Amino acid sequence: MGKDLKGKELGKGISQRADGRYIARFTSKTGKRKTLYDFKLNELKRKLREAVYEDEHGLNGNGESITLNAWYVTWTELYKKKTVKMTTIYKNHSYYNARVKNSIGKMYLQDIKTYHSA
Repeated sequence: MGKDLKGKELGKGISQRADGRYIARFTSKTGKRKTLYDFKLNELKRKLREAVYEDEHGLNGNGESITLNAWYVTWTELYKKKTVKMTTIYKNHSYYNARVKNSIGKMYLQDIKTYHSA
């Protein structure tokens, strides 16, 4: 638990520097240390929550750019072929080709937002 300049507990991975700026650190899934800075504690905590969420859900990327079309093929092969029936895969594939592939399929995963719809 880090502390501020007055000795108050700030939370796990958060501390305050001598210049008054708050610093938050966490370790990503890939083992790399991530560091965030801000002068406002509430803003830093929000940034930290977002960064941890993105890291847990793979939204920040790991240096690899992959399109939705490429991820769909990978997802189908690795995760779905062994767990669902072929008719389900066929229906998913038909829907994907008709609705998603040409509209947002060429976009990178990190660029797709919730307002992009198929």
